[in-house]
Amino acid sequence: MRIMTIHIPPADRRSGQAMIEYVIVAAMLMSTIAILAVFLYSFREFGGRVLDLVGSEYP
Repeated sequence: MRIMTIHIPPADRRSGQAMIEYVIVAAMLMSTIAILAVFLYSFREFGGRVLDLVGSEYP
């Protein structure tokens, strides 16, 4: 019994590898943007609390 194999030319393999690399880079970029957005939100909240404490008229 002979097992049939599909031969993929090298050019097609390189094309698929490049696409996978672009997808990985795009995913890393999106995750970096999401992390920076979370940092921006949390530091804005923290900054607002600090300004409220500094501006309070508590003796």
